[in-house]
Amino acid sequence: MDRTLGGGLDCYDNGRFTHYKNMVKNSKSLTDNNIVALAEDKSGIVWIGTSGSGLQSLNPRTGEFNTYNTTTSDLAFNTVSSLYITRDNSLMIGTSRGLSVMDLSTKKIISFRLYLFFITLNITSIVLNEGPIKIKIKIF
Repeated sequence: MDRTLGGGLDCYDNGRFTHYKNMVKNSKSLTDNNIVALAEDKSGIVWIGTSGSGLQSLNPRTGEFNTYNTTTSDLAFNTVSSLYITRDNSLMIGTSRGLSVMDLSTKKIISFRLYLFFITLNITSIVLNEGPIKIKIKIF
């Protein structure tokens, strides 16, 4: 998997490249060609964080995308800057307005919107270092 700057998503599997991009008239295509974060879960589903169109999942076997955004779910914000899959099968989603967590078995999202007075806290990375998960926050 590789993200491209404004060019969509390239996937390499079994000696073959597949290019995915936004197709305006196809609601089941990639929603945004600006890919910011990628993660792959243990079942092979590719999770895609976009620069303003929310979170998507891609099933590479079928080519089918599912979209999660602030309209269709409890995602904290549509700009997804980081993704991390935990050992207990949850997807941690860092956004420009807080942290969301998806239970990958139910696809249910809960969000923790982070504010310090009137300042938005952007989750820029999520890292596990032999212990608790550490979250890097950038203050705007």
